[in-house]
Order: sequence, then structure tokens, then C-alpha cells
Amino acid sequence: MLTTEELDEIKRKILRELPRILEQDPQFALVIKGMIREKFPRRDEFARLSDEPTGK
Repeated sequence: MLTTEELDEIKRKILRELPRILEQDPQFALVIKGMIREKFPRRDEFARLSDEPTGK
């Protein structure tokens, strides 16, 4: 298990290096995009979900 300090250092490295990595490796960018899609709906999906009746 990583310590809080180790996790914070990993986050800092990711934020610092990610832009360069995404430029250099389009496949990696697609992997990241897929990970984000799993966590967050797209704008149009979010709008559709917010317009659906809640069943109340």
C-alpha cells in the first residue's frame, strides 16, 4: 500500500508529464479517454439523463 506522500508524488508526476505523453503516444491518449468515459458521462449523455423522468 502506498503512503499518502507517495500517492501525492505520483499525482504530481502524472500532471507534469501527461501532456507530453499524450502528444507523443496517441494510443495512450485513447486509453486515458476510455478511462475517463467510464467515470464521467459525455455532455449529451448527461443532458439526456438529467431530462429523463425520475419515476417519482
